[in-house]
Amino acid sequence: LSVVEEMKGFMPEKNIKIEAKIEKLPVMEVDPDRVSQILRNLLTNAIKFTPPKGRVDILVKPRDEMILFSVKDNGVGMSQQDQKRLFEPFYQIDNMYQHKSGGTGLGLAISKGIVESQNGKIWLTSQPGKGTIFYFTVPKKPVKDTKAIRLLLFSSEKSEFRIKKIFNTYIGPLGDKEFEDLRNSEGITAESLDKYISSLIASGILQKEKADEFKREALSVLSGDKKEREETKNIEKEVADFFSGK
Repeated sequence: LSVVEEMKGFMPEKNIKIEAKIEKLPVMEVDPDRVSQILRNLLTNAIKFTPPKGRVDILVKPRDEMILFSVKDNGVGMSQQDQKRLFEPFYQIDNMYQHKSGGTGLGLAISKGIVESQNGKIWLTSQPGKGTIFYFTVPKKPVKDTKAIRLLLFSSEKSEFRIKKIFNTYIGPLGDKEFEDLRNSEGITAESLDKYISSLIASGILQKEKADEFKREALSVLSGDKKEREETKNIEKEVADFFSGK
């Protein structure tokens, strides 16, 4: 990728080693400018936050109907709380990827918008002091009707937003409060939803037929989340094994 050679000249005083492993890829119709924009942003961040004489690794490989890209650094890393908000527009805190060097805090949010407009996915794994790995996927065959590039919610927040709407559909004006109470007390899980909806039947708030519809719709959202999480974990393990030399 030409962007890799280009970024080897970024902040040369830090003497960061950039290694790229690009597996054999099929002929694709992806927009090279968009992919380069995302990679350039991720590499810029990785180089900025990797100590002098550090290393940044890139892996590009086909995976099912997608192309997987990953960028690994041995920089400062970040907490779980910071990771949850990293893709939000203008979110900046000390030592974050979007904070130093006067950034606007839009780079990762725009990258997320580009990826998801193509029906891809972007995410990361990180630990404080142990570096960060960013991952993103793009389809081998581009979508015909590209979605408008938007600054989208983090995936877990999107799921909660959908479940909250289901609460409002079946409970009405109290839906928001009931959702927040359940999330804060027991979390939004299959078990907590089952227990909560059963209590609505027992108290006569919902008839069983409506309650079953409520449960089916809410659990459908969680089921989709579980499948996506399992696939994400498989990808993360593959990349971790590659970088560890297995």
